Amino acid sequence: MKAAPLLALSLVSAANAQNVITKADIGTSAALTAGTAWVGGIVPGPADTALFDATMASSSNSLAQIGGDLSLLGLRIVDPKPVNVSSGYTISATVVTSPVFAYTGTLFIGSGGIDMSNAVALPAHTNGFFNISPPIVLTASQSWLIPRLTSNPNRELSLAGSTSTTSRRSTDLDLGGFTITKRGSGIAGIYFDRTTKNGTIRIEEGIVSFNNALNAATATNIQQDAASSLSIEVNPGTILNLSQAPTTGNGAINWDAAITLNGGTLQLNRGNYTGNISPAGTITSPTGSISEILYATTSTAATPITPTLRSRLSGSGTLRLNMSSPRTQDRFFLAGNDSSFSGTFELTAGHALVSNTSGSATGTGLLTTAQGTTLGGTGRTGPLNASGTVRPGLAAADTATLSTGPASLRGTLTIDIDGTAADLLDVSGPLDISGASLVLAIGPNGFSAPSLTIASADSITGTFASITPGYSARIVPSGNRASLVVSPASAFDSWAQASITAVNPNANPAFDADPDFDGIANGLEWILGGLPLNGSPSAAPTTSLDGSGNLVLSFSRTETSIPEASLFVEFSTSPAGPWSSSAPLGTTSSTDPSGLLISINPIPSPDQISVTIPASLSSSGRLFIRLRTRKL
Repeated sequence: MKAAPLLALSLVSAANAQNVITKADIGTSAALTAGTAWVGGIVPGPADTALFDATMASSSNSLAQIGGDLSLLGLRIVDPKPVNVSSGYTISATVVTSPVFAYTGTLFIGSGGIDMSNAVALPAHTNGFFNISPPIVLTASQSWLIPRLTSNPNRELSLAGSTSTTSRRSTDLDLGGFTITKRGSGIAGIYFDRTTKNGTIRIEEGIVSFNNALNAATATNIQQDAASSLSIEVNPGTILNLSQAPTTGNGAINWDAAITLNGGTLQLNRGNYTGNISPAGTITSPTGSISEILYATTSTAATPITPTLRSRLSGSGTLRLNMSSPRTQDRFFLAGNDSSFSGTFELTAGHALVSNTSGSATGTGLLTTAQGTTLGGTGRTGPLNASGTVRPGLAAADTATLSTGPASLRGTLTIDIDGTAADLLDVSGPLDISGASLVLAIGPNGFSAPSLTIASADSITGTFASITPGYSARIVPSGNRASLVVSPASAFDSWAQASITAVNPNANPAFDADPDFDGIANGLEWILGGLPLNGSPSAAPTTSLDGSGNLVLSFSRTETSIPEASLFVEFSTSPAGPWSSSAPLGTTSSTDPSGLLISINPIPSPDQISVTIPASLSSSGRLFIRLRTRKL
């Protein structure tokens, strides 16, 4: 005979039988740990979802104190504010005054997470958000579903810590080793005096914002911390926003968390504040990702703003730094040491300064700069391909050294010079200046040295397309390296820059070169008033015979050439030589020891010169004559 089956009975508490428990419209008269705060009189527990919905209609229902520790499966918010108030809804910590002033109560959230996917901010409301101010501890990995609310597209979920100047307390967001996956196009904002730690935030949609700027006028010494035990993953189309510290007290954002920019944007945002954002912690850009570091501000203050990125960069993707502020006085500091990032780092907008003290601030990969940007600083970068301006130093009018890997300049090299000091671009590897422009910014002490070195590299190729008028640049071998040396320009250098380099940067401007192959070297083109790129010897001397059968050579001489170049007349009875030479032509008419008669008319500009070679110096009626010059 079979035994009768047993029927097992168990008692289930009313609280555990509830899955969704709705917040009652009771205002602040009952803490969330009291049954009267909830419809049905049941306090939600770890297996329950707490629902805040549109039944909270009274104007006194915009705040509820937590009352003590409260553990939930999750939170669901249908309307983030009561109907009759203009502010958002806040879950506050509980204030106790005895025996000491303190805040109590921690909110524990389980796998249900925070769900605002059905939330609606009423059109009449302009400041709709749901705010949680006590400490939060996760007990499971979870999703936070935060939509963009049309009436207030800003900080839809607000985790705001203390702003009290009376008592400080730890307002942790402790992830408990778990992961928050942020979904929805809205903003999950972490504000005021919070420490976020111990886990991962994965941004799949929308924005996560760490902001220490709210209530800056009244809250002092508040602080926003992201601990090294925190990591954040920023995926394509999403934003991690770090916003500025307050203007008063010791408020700051202390950022030591690791960031993975997996196609998303790290945005350093500034309101009308004067402090600085200085995130540290490793920033990784995975292979194949294209990510952006964006700086933006609404500040109208004249004082320069200098956001600083102290992070060590790693990975091999693409990182784009976009300092999109219209404020030309702002500077973005790249101060991370020993970055191993091997991908491409692109400066796409703004003014960036490298100020690291070891290794490379931008990594070992290629650093590119777009037109309209400026790269400066006193640190070191990897290989450089610059279409914008490169200006060593941390400020205009200082003289400093900027170090790079192999460099190619296609934009402008701006060098500050003051007396005997000059900026230096120190390149490890070759430097190519083909087509770049050189701008010399002369300080109050002028250019008081015969010459100054402005760049050093293993090798230097190319010539500048333009140089500040009155100055010249030349490449000088220096041991196993080469130096780029500038000096006040000679008359020939200025002429060559304007007549050759500015017209065709690829043409050879050397004194002895003949870039148009017309048989007249640049030096003689300059002296005779010719066109070095014309291809036609239009300024060539002319010859004639006088009444006695003597050969007469006639030509013009530019007066500015006299102090810099010697001019000789040479003659021979055979084109193969040997050639006899006159003494250097002076500034007045004379009879040369060789027998040549030299007539100089200095009144016109240029000088008009004729040289008569006696027929007696010919042989069988043959006589050849030419001009030769030597640069002094």
